[in-house]
Amino acid sequence: MVSHASNKLCDPCNSILDKIRHVDWHTDLIHHHSLSTLEESAETGCGVCVVLLEHLQGSAFRKVPDLWDKLFPIKCESDTSSASWQTSFELKLTSGGVEDLSLTFTFELINESKDIESGYIPSSTTDSPQSWGLVGQWLKQCTGGHQRCNAPIPAPWAPTRLLDIGTPGNEYIRLVEQDEDLFSNQPYATVSHCWGRTRLITTRMSNIYSHCKKIPYQELPKSFKDAIRIARYFQLRYLWIDSLCIVQDSWEDWAREAALMSNVYRYAYINIAVTGAAEATEGCFWERHPQAVKPTEFSVQWDKCEETESKRYQVVPDHHIWAQKLFNEPLNQRSWVLQERILAPRVLHFSHEQLFWECREFTACETYYRGLPTSLQDNRLINIKTLSLSEESKDDRWPAKYVSTDVNTNATLMGRAWGAFTALFRPIILQEVTLRSTMKSASVYQDWDAVVEMYSLTSLTRQCDKLVAISGLAMAVSIDESNSPGDGYLAGLWQSSLPSHLLWTTATTEMVRNRRQEIKFPRRYPQEYIAPSWSWASIDGKVSLMWCQRNYDPKEYLATLEDAKVWHNGQRFGEVKSGYIKLSGPLASVLWEADEHPSLASPMAATITHIFPSHLGPHLSAPIPPNATTKSEILFDERVEQAPETLMLLPIIGTMKRVAHENETVAGLVLQREAGTESYSRIGFFFTTRPRACKILRNMARQSVHII
Repeated sequence: MVSHASNKLCDPCNSILDKIRHVDWHTDLIHHHSLSTLEESAETGCGVCVVLLEHLQGSAFRKVPDLWDKLFPIKCESDTSSASWQTSFELKLTSGGVEDLSLTFTFELINESKDIESGYIPSSTTDSPQSWGLVGQWLKQCTGGHQRCNAPIPAPWAPTRLLDIGTPGNEYIRLVEQDEDLFSNQPYATVSHCWGRTRLITTRMSNIYSHCKKIPYQELPKSFKDAIRIARYFQLRYLWIDSLCIVQDSWEDWAREAALMSNVYRYAYINIAVTGAAEATEGCFWERHPQAVKPTEFSVQWDKCEETESKRYQVVPDHHIWAQKLFNEPLNQRSWVLQERILAPRVLHFSHEQLFWECREFTACETYYRGLPTSLQDNRLINIKTLSLSEESKDDRWPAKYVSTDVNTNATLMGRAWGAFTALFRPIILQEVTLRSTMKSASVYQDWDAVVEMYSLTSLTRQCDKLVAISGLAMAVSIDESNSPGDGYLAGLWQSSLPSHLLWTTATTEMVRNRRQEIKFPRRYPQEYIAPSWSWASIDGKVSLMWCQRNYDPKEYLATLEDAKVWHNGQRFGEVKSGYIKLSGPLASVLWEADEHPSLASPMAATITHIFPSHLGPHLSAPIPPNATTKSEILFDERVEQAPETLMLLPIIGTMKRVAHENETVAGLVLQREAGTESYSRIGFFFTTRPRACKILRNMARQSVHII
């Protein structure tokens, strides 16, 4: 009997499968000889060929001259030496004529879930009995067996306002306020949506009284009407929608509700995400081709295998490619939605192509309705609910001011033991946070870094919301373990991670905005103050924390943190008025030379040509001749028309050679003195592996540097 629940491999893929079922290392196999055969295979729904064709038609290959002439034949390789007794094996596609093509597919054994019925067949719309039935199964599995998703609320809590969407037979809609006691301890759903350009119905000072009586159903946009229908399907009476539950023309109300946002989503029953809609008028449900949603499955009878039965596998694309199916949707380009996805116990995404389910213990979609394959689960863009940021927030008792003292890393063993004992009875000092932090919740900090990198890829309507839109997560991270004070939060950075987390970098990126591909260059917010220059939050664009996450030894720190302070407009996880950090380290002046052909990833790059002390002129500079390892050393945060002829470098980290193949490296901040002051601002990041440059930078006189 032929199953209609999945797509099949095409003839060229089956031919390759017939070869690689003989366990061995297979190379130089031919996949497709021409574009026409590839298109024919994609038309049949073959999961390998569909992804390959879409990948080749994407923006990454648009600039390859004569792409289709050079591309074929497409080759593949696969190591099946141990595939017969492992849970997965891989197939890699390449091209001899196009170097950039390297696409890996994982073929994973199908794990039949006892909780989800097998044989789900998607229909031509996400609004179908099949779709609703699958959602019901996901919800039943979550509410019936997931401990993390059903953790009890510590104390009764409800939002300030909710929409009462009525009960069966009495389906009126009105705004209700907390003091009515109508919805105390009642479950409610939240809605994540794009406002778009269409003017929405909102609650304002002029109509809040009438909204508390009745909100005309016909005035609601389609996305809101669909969300109401979905909430009623879940048998919920209450719904939270930002535009209706926050008074939009009251700054006081907005500021108060923004501070409560983390609880609004954390304590909701479910978050309804209108993921595929760029406008509120578009709604939650979409037509689609069922074949594009079905998984591709196949069976293999391994040669020379003791087992006589064939094994069934599913095709899983490269996780970076699959991640874009959800991340490139309009809603997930919106900065606010990131914390909404993480904090809510469960999220149901209504995307263009299919439904996605996210909860704290399970992630699935219509293609992989039994649960995401293992090879996709490690990608944070896909499996965002694995981040450890949605637990209850702890008390914040981190001291606001510090007194810096020296940390003696060369003390004797007895001296260090005595120091560790006496440390229990004296105040925390800032350098100890920097150099000796045990990072007891290191996984939380790593998850925060992942959030920052994802968050930097999203966009905001109001620039001043940069830190506000992530404040709920910041509150969740601010921890207070037993006998340990909570960490300090400094405009998107954590006190205990400094100064290493000042080593973020920026990058140019290709993104999808409103379903169109575009290149975005990082820049500092030009119109209003968002954050100090040393914070990643001062950048509108992609940020990478790669250099921040390395496990540096205390002896490798060339700079220490002496003081740090941030002033806020209101709550301390929100808008920032100003801030500074004070670092002590070797400060150097350098002359530089711009790279003629910087990589696309870096907006502007340069190499160091001369180094000299900051209090002397360039006539006494030491030349740094190029060598075989010379490459871009100075990475500017943004493209600038006229960068200063002389730059200031503040080394933060100096790593030594640990093994033969490693290089000595010095990395730090590129600074510019603020006119008429003794303060500096950050304009970039640098790293060098040239021994002469490393030696000179390490031995520069130490100075206290005030960075704003």
